[in-house]
Amino acid sequence: MSRTEVAAPWSSPSAGAAGILESMTFPDAFASSRMVFERLRPGHAAEIHRMHRDAEQMALLGGVRTLEQTTAYMERNLAHWDEFGYGIWLLRDITTNEAIGRTLLRHLDIDGVDEVETGYGFFPAYWGRGLATEATLTCLDYGWRLLNLQSIVAITLPINARSRRVMEKTGMTYEREIVREGATHVLYRAVR
Repeated sequence: MSRTEVAAPWSSPSAGAAGILESMTFPDAFASSRMVFERLRPGHAAEIHRMHRDAEQMALLGGVRTLEQTTAYMERNLAHWDEFGYGIWLLRDITTNEAIGRTLLRHLDIDGVDEVETGYGFFPAYWGRGLATEATLTCLDYGWRLLNLQSIVAITLPINARSRRVMEKTGMTYEREIVREGATHVLYRAVR
């Protein structure tokens, strides 16, 4: 596996993303028990756009996106990788190699505070299998061990009971409501 050298963009726990890190390496690809996590690459654009066109998957993720919106999403998230050395991973079924979703650890500004969030999105055929919990636990583990984060957040719409349940099952606790992109979200946090 190739690795990316990462230098911490923050200098103290009060910086929000809450970690002190000199430098480390972060894997471009790794696996959990049922999924392969691949660093987002330009070649994943068609698979990401297929996810963005799936109305059921995107119903609680801001709605279906156009090709132009997917292009902007890819540019933003590839730039995140270039700047921080981590970000979004395309998820593949470990036995079939089929793209099944995506997961992430990325910076997120919440009320002027730089946080690192975890999140995921799966094609509906993969819902209800515990994959979101597995992906979230894997991201939390990498955030703690490799990024030395002290805090990781997750957000969702208040009506997204499934995601709220995943957040709670993975040890995150409800903190408060926030407004993102004009919509009320719930903010959950895991603390090391």
